Amino acid sequence: MAFTNGDRPEPDLDHWDEYCEPDVDPNEVDEGSLAEILDGKFPKEPRLQLLDLELLQQQRYRLLLSDRRNTYSFAMLAFTKNSLVDTGKLTPFSIIVLKRYLVDVRQKRSLIIILDAEVCVPGDQVSERLGSPVSLENDMSVADGASGEGRGSAKPARVSMEI
Repeated sequence: MAFTNGDRPEPDLDHWDEYCEPDVDPNEVDEGSLAEILDGKFPKEPRLQLLDLELLQQQRYRLLLSDRRNTYSFAMLAFTKNSLVDTGKLTPFSIIVLKRYLVDVRQKRSLIIILDAEVCVPGDQVSERLGSPVSLENDMSVADGASGEGRGSAKPARVSMEI
């Protein structure tokens, strides 16, 4: 069921901190983790900031992610996790932990697909972009390490990290 902005239920902000590790600053993100993901290193449960999201025609959300150092716009939320957006838990500026994700490399483009994520800090608690991130270039040189394919290979590769 999709909600319009006026119909979205309010998120339960009383318990948001239960998702955060007790010794970690709630506004902290794993700087450099986006480049590591695209290089095929697959950090375990990276903390990222969601800068923006866009609903596409196929009822999928395209995400703009940041790790303070870089931004990356070729990220999608798995359809099964749309409820994070529909319930108002996942909003711009939220700090999220990627529990499970994969990188799909097709036609010289790496797509991060988020299979499972938890909101660590709601966007209205952060309310601004952290750091001054710059956009990562998305070319096969970044994906070479992840796919195991040579530069310019037309064969699609899928690499996943299940945690």
